[in-house]
Amino acid sequence: MLRHNKIQNIKIQNKNIKNIKCKMQNNTKIKTFLFGYYMGKNTRIPIRYLPKNLTKKDKQKQIRMLMKSRKLYKNNKYYTRKMVPSYHNKLSKHVINARKIYKVDKIVPSKQLSLATGCSIASLEKIVKKGEGAYYSSGSRPNQTPQSWGFARLASSITAGKAAAVDYDILDKGCNHKKKAFNLARKAKKMYNHGTSKTRKVSI
Repeated sequence: MLRHNKIQNIKIQNKNIKNIKCKMQNNTKIKTFLFGYYMGKNTRIPIRYLPKNLTKKDKQKQIRMLMKSRKLYKNNKYYTRKMVPSYHNKLSKHVINARKIYKVDKIVPSKQLSLATGCSIASLEKIVKKGEGAYYSSGSRPNQTPQSWGFARLASSITAGKAAAVDYDILDKGCNHKKKAFNLARKAKKMYNHGTSKTRKVSI
């Protein structure tokens, strides 16, 4: 009897999901709900990944792409999110700050940046890789690429941003302790501890 009831419940659930799928062709809200349903309940996304100036359509598109990226990453697949028209790109404040501090035009792993920061190219590359991984596993603001997100992470790490606390071990091992990048990282470590303070998130 119990088994019969269980089978009946499964059939009813499957039927309900099919009905939802029939309705979802032109219903963005239902599409988003289904993504959340399959990804698990109470899915939360950092609020900065969904800026207020996005149109309703672009906001839903961004949510779907973030969910897709996270899901594929768990299967070792890498999805680069598409552009959303209503978001206007602006240069990362960390990149702007890094250019001013180190007098370098491009904040990318290079000999020039290595000399300016006192950090090895290998350590700078490690930080960029971590930023790229975060792009896929967690997300990013709209209209970013894995590379741009990685370079912004690097800029934050060498200018006492929160990433400097997260990447402190890399900076400790890969940077000259008498140079500016490491001294700034030490300040960030005191300020942010491990860089794991709560990020404002929104449930979808």
